[in-house]
Amino acid sequence: MLNISFRFEEEPVTSPSEYTMGYMRIEFGSDNIDSEELQGRGLMMVFFSVSSLLEMIYKLTTEDLDEYRFVGEDSSFILFFNKNRRGEIDIVKDKKTIFTVGFDDLAKSVWSLSKALYREYGDQMLSSSSAKKDWVSAIEKISPVIKRMSV
Repeated sequence: MLNISFRFEEEPVTSPSEYTMGYMRIEFGSDNIDSEELQGRGLMMVFFSVSSLLEMIYKLTTEDLDEYRFVGEDSSFILFFNKNRRGEIDIVKDKKTIFTVGFDDLAKSVWSLSKALYREYGDQMLSSSSAKKDWVSAIEKISPVIKRMSV
């Protein structure tokens, strides 16, 4: 099972904002990718990065894209999510496929991550914050796609 998570730079998060920073970790079986391995350059703006992941699912579903380049907001952490011939997603770091997952598994993991973080921090964020606006917009855009997928 694919699991995507964030570890916040400072815990507990008492005032979440667009500047709330953290490290992203993706686990699949015994393999993992962790932005913390970049020794400070993998630290990213969590809520903007979650919006980017939602946007990725939307674009890979609704547009004729075979590749999505994810860059953790305000970091040097870059991953490529490439559709392969079988319709699965190769997650690529430094030109090396780290693991291959089903598209539905990727969508479920991103959606679950977003829902959990929104439940925890969404109400605490100022509605005027650009991170919350982007996040809400991404959720609204992706919701119909997720419902069709029965994720």
